[in-house]
Amino acid sequence: VVRDEWGDCHCTGAVSMIARSGDSDVWRPPIANTAHGDARGALALAVRLLNGDHARKDDAKAAALLKSVEESGDAAALLKLALLYEKGEGVQKDVLHAAALFQKAATDTGDTTGVCTLGSCLADRGETYSTRAASLYQKAADGGSAGAMLLVACCFLDGIGVVQDETNAVAWFQKAVDAGSITAMCLLGKCFQYGCGVRKDAARAAALLRRAADAGNVGALYDLGQCFARGEGVARDDTEAAQLFRRAADAGHAVATRCYGSCVYSHKGVAQDPVTAAHLFQKAARMGDVHALWYLGRCFLFGGGVDRDAVRGLQLLQQAVDLDVAAIPNLASCFRRGAGVPRDPAHSAELLSEAVDAGLPNAMCDLGWMLLRGEGLPQDRARAVALLQRALDASFANAAYLLAECFATGCGTPKDHRHAWRLRMLMCHSHTNGLNI
Repeated sequence: VVRDEWGDCHCTGAVSMIARSGDSDVWRPPIANTAHGDARGALALAVRLLNGDHARKDDAKAAALLKSVEESGDAAALLKLALLYEKGEGVQKDVLHAAALFQKAATDTGDTTGVCTLGSCLADRGETYSTRAASLYQKAADGGSAGAMLLVACCFLDGIGVVQDETNAVAWFQKAVDAGSITAMCLLGKCFQYGCGVRKDAARAAALLRRAADAGNVGALYDLGQCFARGEGVARDDTEAAQLFRRAADAGHAVATRCYGSCVYSHKGVAQDPVTAAHLFQKAARMGDVHALWYLGRCFLFGGGVDRDAVRGLQLLQQAVDLDVAAIPNLASCFRRGAGVPRDPAHSAELLSEAVDAGLPNAMCDLGWMLLRGEGLPQDRARAVALLQRALDASFANAAYLLAECFATGCGTPKDHRHAWRLRMLMCHSHTNGLNI
């Protein structure tokens, strides 16, 4: 095995003939030396064959090469071969043999990186292997791997292979931070932000996110931008928020790209430029951000930064709805108000009913409002109050104002001025803190 000037491994001698052989039916791998270096060289060449790098893609040859070093006990090679057996790529599908290879890799490997890789492969295979995956992460964490400590924390956070324990997750995030994990620093900040496994502390959350952002963590740049946009743990600063969103967007963060586009569109912390905003929404949508489709659709509906095209705009809004039910209330609002589309309150109510069935609190609030007014469907004040209460119970603060009016006037519920006052105070408190309750 030799390493070229780019740091890539190559096999010399008979093994390298695999790359030149044109007939997989007649090619046979050489008897492999069980030395670790030979196995890694064979693995490197197999990966190239699987990916089609510098050679014709050939799963069968790659599998044969990996099988020739199966007895070496190299964890990475065993994992790659196990995946081929599991998927039936280059070999006949054999889930039982794949499981045996996973187990062999787990038994033989001692390298912390290999252990973590194996754990991730096992964790993706459901509950049967998740306990084993968690124990592998623990083994690597005990060996001092910061990445493994992070994975142990995630296991406790989500209950993967262990009993869910958010407090223990926070402790492991802290250990990973102490060991140098920037990703763990970001996630620990989010724990403090949302009160997950620890007492909620917005200031400490922002401080951790700032440290992670300064270290170059892209997710932390976006999360810190949200802190400044909402005034969570820091003084609200639209300019700072826009700058953080831009930095994360430049690093390829899809949601941050959409958020920066929103700042540019609405002149929030940055000069207004609808054309650039529309470009950013389009870029975020191509990167997979569903909500960007909604923003882009509105650009076409109202001619913001692009030529007005109601048909194209509605297509984008419908595409957003098809991909994510969370976009339904936005589309429903367009039909209710006739914003860029013909006004159709009845269709708006139908859309909102679908979103309510999906459990969206903002849809509960909007449909409650329409039921109070009898807009798009028969007036039903009692049902409206019930929907508004559900939205409030789901921490959608805007429902508090409408509920307060209902209790103050006896609309759909007996009059209760004291409760109406409490709801108004709750609404004021949530707005003062820039948060939903």
